[in-house]
Amino acid sequence: MKKLTLKYLSILFAFAMIFTSCSDDDTDVDLSQERLASLYFNSDSGNHIVIESQGEATVKIPVAASHFYNADRKFKITVDEDATTAPASSYSINEASFVVPANEIGGFVDVTLNYDPAVAIAENFKIVLDLDSDHPNLFPIENSFVGLTYTLNFQQLTCEPIDLEAANLSGQWNYSTTGSHGFGSPEWNGPLTGVATITSNGDGTFKFSDVSGGGYTLIFGSEQLIEEDLNSDACGAFSGSFLSGYSGGEGGGPDTITYEGTYDPENDTITLIWSGDFGYPPPGAIEGTTVYTR
Repeated sequence: MKKLTLKYLSILFAFAMIFTSCSDDDTDVDLSQERLASLYFNSDSGNHIVIESQGEATVKIPVAASHFYNADRKFKITVDEDATTAPASSYSINEASFVVPANEIGGFVDVTLNYDPAVAIAENFKIVLDLDSDHPNLFPIENSFVGLTYTLNFQQLTCEPIDLEAANLSGQWNYSTTGSHGFGSPEWNGPLTGVATITSNGDGTFKFSDVSGGGYTLIFGSEQLIEEDLNSDACGAFSGSFLSGYSGGEGGGPDTITYEGTYDPENDTITLIWSGDFGYPPPGAIEGTTVYTR
């Protein structure tokens, strides 16, 4: 019985040694072309920005292979021209990067985004890449978890981007307004101070409880809050234009009031410049500057 037990223990020990050797790191194994490695993109998309002052930005898109191999393995990248919206002048792709280096399980596709003054600013563009390979060790694979298509989304900006949602602008702000107008009553200079509320609408627009910062109240002598939604962009700029609700004057009204402004993240302030003529020719124009602080 003891001999039989020792015999079984010896067999179990031998099997343990076999499984242990199979679980060693692949880098210690001389891999052959018969051991196929799956090839795929690590993710299906990414977002990037190229800034005017930088001139260009290089994006490294990861490509994965499921097993190590003892030599370089080349893969192929093609641009899906039907799905790509980026102008050809706005990017270039380094074909020399299309390789999984020896003893590695991944590589990169190097895409350079070129700032092009002829290309629209802050417009969303995309480059759609398709992955393939005819290397005998690489097997392109696509399923619900990994894929062979990657979409690179990008914008051109003239500034460092500012995330207004992350700045948490919603809440009460103190305002100070200065300005002038040239009809009906003496010019006013301000400053006029008060409190207004700003609310993020969650879609890139922000509601101001009084975009004039009390300016209309001062001009017309009675309280008149101008609640409007202003657009914003990636540079932290605000813009909008609305009918004033005022009719009359030589121009017949109603007049459109235009707003432009910026958010300064360093000082946590918003500055809006607004102007219109209320249907009157100059010098009937009105203009004001409102600075919001908190």
